[in-house]
Amino acid sequence: MTYPLVLMVQTSPQARTPQSAPHIERRHCGNIIYSGPALSQILIDGGYITLDSSGNPSYHFYVQDHQGNNRLVLSASGGVEEVNSYYPYGGLMSMSTASTQRFKYNGKELNQHSYMMWYDYGARQSAPLLGRFTSMDQLCESYYPISPYAYCVGNPVRFVDPDGKSTWVKNIGNGKYEIIGGNLYDNDRNIYVYSLDKDGNYSIRGRSIGQTTSMTSFYNSDKEDEGKRWQRGSIIDMKDVSGKIFLRKILSPEVTLFDYIPNARNGKPYDFKITNGTNNIIDNIDFYRGMPIGKSTNGQALISSARDIGNIAAGIVAAKHGISWIAARCAFDAYQSKSVGHIEREGMSTRNAQYYGWSMMHSHSSTYSKIKNLRISLVNFINKFF
Repeated sequence: MTYPLVLMVQTSPQARTPQSAPHIERRHCGNIIYSGPALSQILIDGGYITLDSSGNPSYHFYVQDHQGNNRLVLSASGGVEEVNSYYPYGGLMSMSTASTQRFKYNGKELNQHSYMMWYDYGARQSAPLLGRFTSMDQLCESYYPISPYAYCVGNPVRFVDPDGKSTWVKNIGNGKYEIIGGNLYDNDRNIYVYSLDKDGNYSIRGRSIGQTTSMTSFYNSDKEDEGKRWQRGSIIDMKDVSGKIFLRKILSPEVTLFDYIPNARNGKPYDFKITNGTNNIIDNIDFYRGMPIGKSTNGQALISSARDIGNIAAGIVAAKHGISWIAARCAFDAYQSKSVGHIEREGMSTRNAQYYGWSMMHSHSSTYSKIKNLRISLVNFINKFF
């Protein structure tokens, strides 16, 4: 006779998940959270904002430990509103009487329904009472010695993995970093430097060298083999300024829509991934070589791939000439269809970069207002080139 295997997990009274109140649907809209129909929180760097019934804001701030766990929540006046202590995998060892918000271990959102408890890591869900993720690591084939369900290689005291995965690079010296992995679904654009552990695995996470312009900056969605879409081996050179120079030129009045379009492909001057924005074809080209192109809103280096820079330029040119995003998107796909000889939409990586460039240009309202009288209709645009 065989017997089913039963996994017994012992927890302290505080760690057991209490029965939750009747479930109220929570919806996220960017950094805004709704509970049912009511606005619940506005997330900001280092904390959040709540509104009273009259719409008056209250500011709340996190105090975190070295792992990014929210240990205290303070009011704007410095009063303590919430205190949390954790077991190694995120179970609540103790908590102040009132839980004022859900973002706790690693700064991730804690979900509780009945006796279930899990953290939302974006790419995956973590079950703190089991000490593991609830689904497999998408890059598990690169790390055979490690369980595909393991959190932080089984050592959450030493390591952190705030995104269920992350964009990984290794330092190869002289301001250069090599892409060794990444995750498309974690909603974190930081590029983290990893180093080897004693077993020869890149599992020790260090600092972030900056943020990518999009989640797909070093991801080629056009490849059929999903396992090869992350551009491992591509080099980020923090001293390369060619991307900045190129985009500065694209932003100048001398680059018009009708000048840009015929010169943006097939090794023409605006085909940045091949020419670096010059008239010369680059030998041994790496389309996904990376470089800084500016600063993010929090002061970090903003890093993009050469392929993305070319597509960012396309979005900038469209917005600079007053073309709406919908019209630009239709035109880009029409041009792609003409190039391949059949109806085809451009890939996700290309679309993300184009939208980044378009939105960046469009957000500069003063510049946009000066050229809105140059607005070109989609019909005229397509008639010109198709």
